[in-house]
Amino acid sequence: MEKTPPKSLIDSDIFSEIFKGSSQGILVAEKATEKILYANKAICSMLGYSETELLSLVLMDIHPESHAGAVRMMIESLLKGRYRTARHFPLKMKDRNLFYADIDSSYIKHNGSEYIVGFFSDETESFKKELRVKDMLRDIEAIFSNIPYPVMITDADNNIINYNQQMKNLTGMGKKTIKGLKCWEVFHGRECSKPPFGCPYRHMLESGSVETTEIYLEGPGGYYLVSCTPVCSESGKVERVIHVAADITERKKLELELKELIAVHKETADTLEAVFDAIPDILGIQDTQQNIIRYNKAGYEFLKAKPRDVKGKKCWELIERDKPCEECATREALKTKKPAKIIKYLENQGIWIDARSYPVFDDKGNIIRILEHIRDITDSIGK
Repeated sequence: MEKTPPKSLIDSDIFSEIFKGSSQGILVAEKATEKILYANKAICSMLGYSETELLSLVLMDIHPESHAGAVRMMIESLLKGRYRTARHFPLKMKDRNLFYADIDSSYIKHNGSEYIVGFFSDETESFKKELRVKDMLRDIEAIFSNIPYPVMITDADNNIINYNQQMKNLTGMGKKTIKGLKCWEVFHGRECSKPPFGCPYRHMLESGSVETTEIYLEGPGGYYLVSCTPVCSESGKVERVIHVAADITERKKLELELKELIAVHKETADTLEAVFDAIPDILGIQDTQQNIIRYNKAGYEFLKAKPRDVKGKKCWELIERDKPCEECATREALKTKKPAKIIKYLENQGIWIDARSYPVFDDKGNIIRILEHIRDITDSIGK
């Protein structure tokens, strides 16, 4: 026969029905012994006990040992007249598994007896979701802290509200110092009162999308690639801005050095080009297949041709021959890998020439070009 609470505990049948039909689990325990005197259907279902089984237990039986101290503190607080609420408090089921409940507890006196009353709402799913959210936030915080670039987050007014370790290292400021400052005060100095010209934050406000700019930051001192990403509400209003800065000072330094080097090389190349064209003798450059790459000005004038008419042709084709010359300084230089010289008469042109060829080598000793030097010596031969 199931045990029922004394008549003095529940004086009205209507209250008995309300308690029995409540979706909240309800337990009533005797204060002195902590023995459970009343359990409604909902709490029996939550814990997996029958009403008879629950009425044979005391309060500590439905709590895991790990939380015994917290339960004891809650009971002591209740006995001092304080109403207590516990959120996501673990309860031990009959099968030893746990579920998590929000518990509203109170201490009452009735007809000279003292009772502890608890109202239980099953919040296991809510608790698990909360744990997942906490895990996700913990992961996000870990990622944020370990991003290898300085990152800070500002509010809609561009006040700094958070930043990572790399930003702390970059600025050398403590969190209390940075928090609440404008980003430009950190990046460009306290004397800066607004986003400077070229600031990606200014561009972002105009475009409403991610903006990235190379900019010099006076604060840390150096060139940085700064990206500003807006985080907007559903209505499209900017609520947060994520600033990421990548140090490109060394890259900029190399770029400047490269520009200077290119400028020097261009000046040198222009000088060599001028010298090349100023030489009155014919100078030509051929590849290892005796294809013409280019001539100097004297060469083009001698041939009465333009660079586009000459490039890629064989040298003998330019003097109106259908095959290579029997005596050829270039062929000799390619064969021996040494400078070669011949003197011959060009019938079609009616002149004597001194033709010399010089091999040009790569760093492995392979011929990559032939420099051809031709001088008209007709007058010398005639004398």
